Amino acid sequence: SIGALLLANPMLSAPREGLFPLIAALAIIFGSIGGASSAKQTECQELESKIARERATACSSLFSRSECGINATDAEHDWPNQVVYMGKLLTSLSSYTKNGCDPETSSVVKDAVGWLNNSQADPKNSGSFMNTWQVFQVQYYDMPRIPGVRIESPDTLGRKCWAFAYLAQNLPGTFPNTTSTNEPIDFSNFVEQSKTAIPMTMDLCNKVMANCFVNKTYDPSRKGTCPLAVFDFHYLGFERENAKRGFDVKYPF
Repeated sequence: SIGALLLANPMLSAPREGLFPLIAALAIIFGSIGGASSAKQTECQELESKIARERATACSSLFSRSECGINATDAEHDWPNQVVYMGKLLTSLSSYTKNGCDPETSSVVKDAVGWLNNSQADPKNSGSFMNTWQVFQVQYYDMPRIPGVRIESPDTLGRKCWAFAYLAQNLPGTFPNTTSTNEPIDFSNFVEQSKTAIPMTMDLCNKVMANCFVNKTYDPSRKGTCPLAVFDFHYLGFERENAKRGFDVKYPF
C-alpha cells in the first residue's frame, strides 16, 4: 500500500507522526481518481446498454423481428414512430462520444454505427431507413399517385410531414461534424443521404398542400382553395403527433 511503502522508506521514517497526514491525503487523491474512473466506466456501460436497446427498437420498427436478431423488441411500424426511434439512437450515439467514452472499445457502438452508416444509409436497400424515407414514404406524395398506391387523407399526410419536419429540425444538430477525419464516429454516408432527403421531403409537404391533396398533376394555382383540408393536415395530422409525444416540432409549412 502507499502507507506501507512510505513507512518502510528509511528516508521517511522519522518523524513518522508527520507522515500520517500525507498518507491520508494521498489515499484520498488516489481513491478519488479511481472512483472517477469507475464512475466514467459505469456511465459508458449504461450508455452502451441504452444504445443496444435503441438500435434493437429502431431495427424492429423497420424489419420483422427475425431480421433484428436476438435483441429484437416490440416496436410500432408507422413512419412518425420510426423516425423517433432513429432519433433516439442517433442522440445516444452522439452522447457516447461527447461524454468521453471511446467507441473503439465497444462492439455494441461499432455495430450500431456500422448498421447505420451502411445498410440503413442505402436508399436502394429495401426496408432500410433511407429507403423508407426517400422511396416508400415519398410515393404517397406523387401527383398524381401511381396506380395501385394508396391515396392518403390530408391528416395522414400531415402525420408523415410531422416526421419529415422532426428529421429536418433534429438531425443536423445531432450528428457529429463528419467532415472532419478526427471524428470518432463516422456517420458520413447517413448524413449525406439525409442532406438529400430533408429538402426533398419538406418540399413535397409544401407541394401536396398547394395542390390541395387532389390526385391530379401538380397545379400551384389550387393553393388556398382548400382551407378545411389544410386544417386537417395541420391540426388533425401534424399537431396530433406533437400532442401524442409532448414534443414541440415547429410547424414549418
